Amino acid sequence: QNVEAAGVVTIFAAGNEGPNPTTIRNPADMALSPLTSFSVGAVDNNSTIAGFSSRGPSSCDANSIKPEVVAPGVSIYSADKNGGYKLMSGTSMSAPFIAGLVALMREYNPDATVNEIKNALVFSAIDLGDPGEDNAYGHGLVDASQLLNYLPAPENYNFELKNVRIDNDGIASPGEEFNLFLTLGHSIGVDESIIGVIEPSNLGVSITSDQASFLFGPMDTTASNMFPFSVYISDNFYNGQKIDFLMMITPYSGGITDTLEFTVTVGQEPSGTFAAHQTSQLEMTVSDFGQYGLAAGSIYNLNSNGFRVNGSDNLLYEAGIIMGTDSSHMSKSVRSNLGQYEVSDFIPMTNLSSDWVGDDNGSHRTATFSDSGLAASVPIEVSQETISYPNMDDNGLIIFKYYLKNNSLNDLNDFHFGLLVDFDLGSIPDYVEMQNDLDMIYQFNGSDPLAGVVGLKNITGFKAIENGSEKLGFDNGQLYDLTSGVSDDIESNVGSDWMFVVSTGPLSITSGDSIEVAVAFVGGYTFNDLLANANNAKNMYNFTTDINDDLTDNNLPMGFSLMQNYPNPFNPTTNIAFELDIASEVRFDVYNVLGQVVKTLFAGKLSSGRHQFEWDATDENNVHVSSGVYFYKLSTDFHSQTKKMLLIR
Repeated sequence: QNVEAAGVVTIFAAGNEGPNPTTIRNPADMALSPLTSFSVGAVDNNSTIAGFSSRGPSSCDANSIKPEVVAPGVSIYSADKNGGYKLMSGTSMSAPFIAGLVALMREYNPDATVNEIKNALVFSAIDLGDPGEDNAYGHGLVDASQLLNYLPAPENYNFELKNVRIDNDGIASPGEEFNLFLTLGHSIGVDESIIGVIEPSNLGVSITSDQASFLFGPMDTTASNMFPFSVYISDNFYNGQKIDFLMMITPYSGGITDTLEFTVTVGQEPSGTFAAHQTSQLEMTVSDFGQYGLAAGSIYNLNSNGFRVNGSDNLLYEAGIIMGTDSSHMSKSVRSNLGQYEVSDFIPMTNLSSDWVGDDNGSHRTATFSDSGLAASVPIEVSQETISYPNMDDNGLIIFKYYLKNNSLNDLNDFHFGLLVDFDLGSIPDYVEMQNDLDMIYQFNGSDPLAGVVGLKNITGFKAIENGSEKLGFDNGQLYDLTSGVSDDIESNVGSDWMFVVSTGPLSITSGDSIEVAVAFVGGYTFNDLLANANNAKNMYNFTTDINDDLTDNNLPMGFSLMQNYPNPFNPTTNIAFELDIASEVRFDVYNVLGQVVKTLFAGKLSSGRHQFEWDATDENNVHVSSGVYFYKLSTDFHSQTKKMLLIR
């Protein structure tokens, strides 16, 4: 009574103690007035009262008819308290249908009273069962399509914003003035001209045209501004940033009738997640969509760290992936053929992980992505691992490992993979050179920090490209050429704005197989610092991949391997061993023949090496499972394998 006096409509489930009379549950049976304790019974999909649905009359006076109405309550697709969804029955499934209708009526007329809403529910009901109100169906099944015929129209205009549209390319880019069109909606039509005035809440936004008219004709429920609002945003904004606006709506007849809030997203929102590796010497932002840097001054500013050496400004204009088999099948996360930002072709399959410490004391992040959104996609799944070393004395390096897996049923030939890197070192001109003994290509300008990329595994090509007076663009054919072949003796005698490509190929990857490609980004304030960090990158990569020329002394695994359980068949326990070639996030599960997880034997990080787990033939509740075939599956960020075992009781 108190909450309804405050204007809150309260709906009660009738209870599931039917079908006998006077089984309606407290408090749904309260009978102070005809609409007090508005209760809902359950019907099936034939609109027949469910056997479990509680019946009236109310036990309070043995006279008041209950429930008030009925709604669907048999085999309703419902949220499960233990997670997920399932089919459920009961009046607790029915009552939310009516509560939902209350919400819709309140959207139409926020000022409608509790009794007005309850009366609309009763008057719109379709009579079921015995003629008239009865103690099984109440007034009947509510007909939602008729509700508004019984609800008073709102006294005031209540608008909603149906659509926000940016003119031309649909993007509000930083440093750009754009036209804004809004679509207003009203549930009953207005037949009046409305004036809208917008104002921003963010600094750096100026409105060059803040007022526009919306003309509603007779029975029109939507209208768009006839002339655009005009908005300018400064170039200090970054992609994905939200700009909040307030619009005041006034009819020509005067008086403020409503205010609406809306937001505009600046630029292009990222297609995945990103985070920065940070050491005392180097900062670099990585992502799970193949683009890196992502700071102010880059081609794609996401307000992140970029690439910084010893606290410098961001030095990385762009870095991204290129891969493909020919000019018609190229996937990329780099600039367009006009030299402008273009959305990455890569879509995350596994989002960028939080950082974790491996056996090498490095800070690791992993992610998996593919170009599955492209029509002419390359059937390669890219598993990426990035590693920095915050605790090293010489920590001006970040290692990038790419595991390129062929997910198609066919062998993949003539495959090329590369990284396009464009450092802007703070002043132009700069120069690009090779340090051949380290497989390192780097940029410098004589005063600012030096930055480069070191080939660590399967890197065969280095090419330097001069941007010229503006940032150069590339079509797919040119990108394919950039990842093909090698430019020897790279040395730029002419100072300019340079970039380069580090690549590998042509590669042949058989169906289901994978190949690793690895590089390191390095920086330094002097050439000797850069050399030291390049050497450290080589040494740390060899450590993390357990390289040992004397294989007879190498007890670490040479690859990913899942062993057959022993004993098999088994009762009551069995042991399962596996080997990891690198430290990884691991999930180790047992499944039944229906594909349901029976028990998770391990979930977490494991070092490289051999590991063994025992299964005692119990489920997650430590209840013994029955005899039969079971499967065990080992999954890491880079591999997955399943084997079968047999339990005999």
